[in-house]
Amino acid sequence: QYAFYQAKLCIDQGYVIHTMSVGSSADGALMEAIALSSGGVWVHAPGGATIDDIRDQLLDAFGRIAAAVPPARLSHE
Repeated sequence: QYAFYQAKLCIDQGYVIHTMSVGSSADGALMEAIALSSGGVWVHAPGGATIDDIRDQLLDAFGRIAAAVPPARLSHE
């Protein structure tokens, strides 16, 4: 609950959170919930995955994350 609470504070300030869960004992449901509630990308690398599988998942995820990054803009703050 604490992790989701902290994520919600960030989400309320407009942050997008991308998450990753690695291994069979990772809390994938929590990581997925945090990413989806913020409009982010969740990457899951299950236990027993090969290095090649994980690499492919990461390349796909980073591609989706990069595609979602808004263009730079000037600010006078």
